[in-house]
Amino acid sequence: LAQAILAQCTVGSTHWGLALSGPLPGARPCLHARRGRPAPMCDRFSDVVIGFVEAVQSAEDEEEGAESKQKKSKVDTTMEVSSHVLCLASPVFRAMLTSAEWEEGRSRRVAVPPSVGTRRGFAEFYAFLVPGSSCEKCVTDDNVDDVLALTDYYQVAALKNRCEQFLARTRPCSIPLLQQADKYGLAALRANCIEHLAADPDTDWTAFRDNPGMLWEITQGLRMAYRALHEVSKDRLRERDSWGRWQDPGSDADSERLGRQGAWDERW
Repeated sequence: LAQAILAQCTVGSTHWGLALSGPLPGARPCLHARRGRPAPMCDRFSDVVIGFVEAVQSAEDEEEGAESKQKKSKVDTTMEVSSHVLCLASPVFRAMLTSAEWEEGRSRRVAVPPSVGTRRGFAEFYAFLVPGSSCEKCVTDDNVDDVLALTDYYQVAALKNRCEQFLARTRPCSIPLLQQADKYGLAALRANCIEHLAADPDTDWTAFRDNPGMLWEITQGLRMAYRALHEVSKDRLRERDSWGRWQDPGSDADSERLGRQGAWDERW
């Protein structure tokens, strides 16, 4: 065992990082070492390739018009990352990369579905996981949507909570925001949106006609809004009654005016 460890440490300088840190089961030397060139210090742990399939529109397609936008060419792009960082942050990556039963664990390649994220979005997501850069990384309006989709898919709960708090603090309650909260399971943001939107009688709920679970929550929100409105109307009626007990109308015209006002309050 000692000879095997010594042999691995002395094969090349690029193996020192993985040998001393204790690689994950099935981990191979970094990509730079396999390509026959020395690896920078920051890339010595890049032992996993993340693959993306992105749609790219050429300049010729842009000149042809809107019809060609549906026929974009697909380009495969990759990104080299550390399995140690991914496995510490995400239980999904930990299951894929530490088990020989998964194809990702044997090939050390992970494909990100196009519906989940792009290379640019994953770079933002990965920056939040790296110990050094994560201290200075902030959730912004430019990266919150991409990061939220990836944190939900790969189950990074702490970063997902940061995205939810940012959305609740910076974006007004709306139907698109409620749909986003429902899609990614943001319970607190979803309840807050329903509470605010139910108080507006002009809110259009047709976007959730095929979502029975959301319709049930919306119904409960409408009930709470109706109860609050009913309490306000009861308070106003009590104020009118107490005002009419001690104020003398003084004339038939004033009495008729107060009667009309009371009837309007009751209808309202």
